[in-house]
Amino acid sequence: GTYSWSPSVGLNTTSGSTVIASPSGTGTFVYTVTATNSQGCTGIANAYVVVNIVPSAPTISCNTSTTFCQGSNITLTCSATGVTYQWYENGTALSGATGSTLTVTLSGAYTCKVSNTCGTSVASNTIQATKLTAPTVAVTPTGAQTMCAGDTLHLVATSTPAGNTYQWKKGSTVLTGATMPTYNATTNGYFKVVVTGTNGCSRISASTIISITCRESELSFSSTPYPNPSSNNFNFDLTDDATIMITNLIGQTVFKASAEAGTISFGEELSEGIYLMQVLHADGSKETFKLIKSE
Repeated sequence: GTYSWSPSVGLNTTSGSTVIASPSGTGTFVYTVTATNSQGCTGIANAYVVVNIVPSAPTISCNTSTTFCQGSNITLTCSATGVTYQWYENGTALSGATGSTLTVTLSGAYTCKVSNTCGTSVASNTIQATKLTAPTVAVTPTGAQTMCAGDTLHLVATSTPAGNTYQWKKGSTVLTGATMPTYNATTNGYFKVVVTGTNGCSRISASTIISITCRESELSFSSTPYPNPSSNNFNFDLTDDATIMITNLIGQTVFKASAEAGTISFGEELSEGIYLMQVLHADGSKETFKLIKSE
């Protein structure tokens, strides 16, 4: 039998059972073949050739600077349409990253490869993302703290690396002028510090939660320590057996002893500063005093 193909445009030949079609342009092209056998009988069939557009090289753009701080992220967008996507980090395909955008949380070199339905792939430009490290920060004391009205709790922030700046806050309120590593709290509330590194990245400390648990005007003491302030010993007249405990302003216990009823002397070894004295009675009651040790 014989074969006749049409149209001839884009065909390497118009005869034979096998031809090569190379149509110009894109879209769907229809070729018709007419087959004739030795008895002169004919049959007609159509062949369809679909030519897809070869994707152009996409371009990656970023929604902000490609340098970002620890704890944040950036979004990359691959500009292409009618294709499928695959994102790569440092040359390795990212599992599941097959959309036109990618959220980046780590440093690395990112590219996007797009493919058409024929499987033809084209890679994009490369964007280098850089994650900056935020400073460390810790506040002493932290967590729940108590004190009496009129007292002061000395908060100390430590952070690394060196050269960081500080801003103390009470709740969401910025404390004006409180820009040192230390802060003296005299009221109740949630206190924290924002530490900012030289690279512009910040970290917020855990909160120190201060409660006022006693007010000097509401206390009725059997005695008070004397002399107070003192450059040597303090004296206290106990009406019953009790435990005496003294802490510094960061909550460290510097003295603790059990004592019998009578006058006791203590505190000669204390350094200059302000301390909190608690008298813990056997019946569970407690008295709190502020001690001032002078030179």
